[in-house]
Amino acid sequence: MSARIAADFDLPLARSFAARLVQPDSAAAESALRPLFPNEDLARELHELAQQWNGGNRLMTGEACTSGLTVRQIVLLTLRNVGSADATDVVLIATVKNGSPDSSSRAWRENAAGKTLAYYELPGEAPGWREVSFKLEPLGGASSPEAARKPQQLVMASVSGPSSFYGTAIVPQTVTWTDAITKEQHSQPVLGANVMRLKSDLVGAEIGKPTSACRQR
Repeated sequence: MSARIAADFDLPLARSFAARLVQPDSAAAESALRPLFPNEDLARELHELAQQWNGGNRLMTGEACTSGLTVRQIVLLTLRNVGSADATDVVLIATVKNGSPDSSSRAWRENAAGKTLAYYELPGEAPGWREVSFKLEPLGGASSPEAARKPQQLVMASVSGPSSFYGTAIVPQTVTWTDAITKEQHSQPVLGANVMRLKSDLVGAEIGKPTSACRQR
């Protein structure tokens, strides 16, 4: 069986993600994949926020009795080789946009054709996005030693709900690789099969309004 890369997403809450950065030697962090930052701006932004999140601050956005509450999450992309042969020359093709200087603490949204775009709809026709290629480490197949078969988990964005973004946002589009045995090149869209999972997890972050508590105010 040739090399074949599968992509899936995970959206941990901000506090659990921060603990992996601030306390890398903890049992929880050691049992999880080490998150990789393909973009230096995003790495700097999230490391600055990690201390606040780990201390229990800025974990939600919105106002409980008006707009409702939404939890902060991190979009993680996991790439794994589910084939037998090794995948070499692995490249992630993505679109990237940097927010304003204060956007790591203040949400920004993307609009196009009169519609607010969700993360899984980006970039659409919105301006200001650029295409970049991230060269990744080889992904070992089933025929390789266990250490070489470890997936890679990449940090893509900091979000709150489907359409509120913080700081730099990366949206993966395609992953390409070379089969180490046949030397054939392959490519696989990233978002397509994952849209429903992303939509469910991001919409599920919207806690809404605690009606009974608001009525008592």
